[in-house]
Amino acid sequence: MDSHQSADMFATTTSDNFVEPVADVVDGVHKLAIEEEDDYEVHEDEYVTLEGIDPYDSDDSDAFGYRVDIAAQELQHAHKPVYTRALLEDVKYWADQIRGEFSLASNQRVLDHVDASGLNKKKYRIWNRDDVYANTIQVEYLSRVEMHPDFQSRYGNHSEQIKTLRRYNKDHKQDCIDTPYTFITFD
Repeated sequence: MDSHQSADMFATTTSDNFVEPVADVVDGVHKLAIEEEDDYEVHEDEYVTLEGIDPYDSDDSDAFGYRVDIAAQELQHAHKPVYTRALLEDVKYWADQIRGEFSLASNQRVLDHVDASGLNKKKYRIWNRDDVYANTIQVEYLSRVEMHPDFQSRYGNHSEQIKTLRRYNKDHKQDCIDTPYTFITFD
């Protein structure tokens, strides 16, 4: 379900019996809340509550109720795991490389970007050196749902990871960028 080739698979692979439990999990997310602590200031753009969802805006109301045929998605990728030991070792390698750049003066840094293959084997940018004063790195992992082309086209603006990948890959904004992780760096 991670590529455009799976459009026919959606209609024929699984029944709603497999999708319903996922809908229950998504519905459970609506009940989560963030508790304020004295030293933490909550900003209204940090999380979405039920009150923050506009039921008349199809983008908002559908994003949290979006159903994905995970069985078809797994079948398309021959049930291969996404986060393999090799992939996690690659993540660590690149994180270490980027972190190593932080020890250098900003004018001596040589690593400008990192590219990696997605599930569809196309290379996409997973990190850009946007901030020359950056000294902190964060790895952002995508869920299986976020790597689905239909989800990205409809609801990509609800995912910080997808927004980051689109910013790094300006020439591929219409692609399904199905790399399972991205890096952000900041000061």
